[in-house]
Amino acid sequence: MSNKLALELLFKNRNELVQLKRKMLTRYNKEIQEIESAIESLAGKKVWQIEGDIAYDDESPDYIKGSFEE
Repeated sequence: MSNKLALELLFKNRNELVQLKRKMLTRYNKEIQEIESAIESLAGKKVWQIEGDIAYDDESPDYIKGSFEE
């Protein structure tokens, strides 16, 4: 009987912690999304997108090569 009672208590405690974890993750994800949106608004562009590599000419580093030159 004592094992059954201990198991019930442990399962109850686990379920409460899992629910709390889900609530916290939801809250943190929402706050992160709000901060990222504010950053994007202030930056005036999407800052979370990764841009591709830019190839430069060896003789003139300020010149960006076009795709037809490669």
